[in-house]
This record gives sequence, structure tokens and C-alpha cells, in this order.
Amino acid sequence: MTFYRTILLEYLKIESYSRIGFRVIYDKIFDTKKESAEAFLKLKKLRIPDTTTFNIDGDIVHPQFQFRLEGEDLGVSFGLKTQSKNIDLNVPSEISDIIESTHLEQEAMVMDLDYYTMSATKPGQFNISEWVAQVDHVIRRDLKTFIGDIG
Repeated sequence: MTFYRTILLEYLKIESYSRIGFRVIYDKIFDTKKESAEAFLKLKKLRIPDTTTFNIDGDIVHPQFQFRLEGEDLGVSFGLKTQSKNIDLNVPSEISDIIESTHLEQEAMVMDLDYYTMSATKPGQFNISEWVAQVDHVIRRDLKTFIGDIG
């Protein structure tokens, strides 16, 4: 953190931050797209049609929910969704004897939470390490109350 603070204050001559944020993204991995969607849909009461809707007779895949909550000084942007994650590592033939090419597919439920200030803050007005610890505590304290237990 000191490195970035030095860059911001000494080299860029930042006199005031207009926003300070702490963003965390968590995901829970599932075996299938269907399992991740089912877990998502069990979290809160949604009115999910069980018949043909919009001329589509199919399954809900990759549901998502998002909102922003703002007070006078603080705000949070909260998103929850399911998604497919695909990773392809294609290794050049020159090093294929050292490392193998890899393909990975995962189905996940992803929480994206951005907790931030809404007022200008001078660099000397806060300690970033203390602020991150405080925000992490608030998130951990309130998250289970908000979304329940996702296992």
C-alpha cells in the first residue's frame, strides 16, 4: 500500500480523493450450470414462471441480481450472478515438455461487492489498512444476514 500511496501523493500530486473503494469478488464453484442456477434461485423469493414465457419453453440459466445502496457518506454496489468460466492455456510446442496445455470449465455463483465512500477525502484523513479491515468486517458481518447461507 505504501508504494501506491507514494505514487499518488508524491508523483501525481493527488490532493483529494473523490472516492475510496474496496471491491471484493467471491465465487462458489458448482459442477453444472443447472446446479449454480438452482442455488441462486433458492437465495431469495423470486417469481419464477414455471410455464412457457416470452415464447420460450426452457430453463433459466445464468440468473443475476444487482443493486446499489447509497447513504450520505457511504455506498455499496452489490451483484450476484451465476456464470460459466472457461480458461484455455495453449502452450507453445517449444515448452510443451515442461508444461501442458490446459482447458478448464467451471460453473460458478459470483458475488461482486464494491463498498465505497461518497465524499472527498484527503490522503491524511484515513489509514487504508485500517479502513480495509473495517470494511472487510462490515461485509462479513452483514453478508450472511442479507443473502443467507449459500453453503
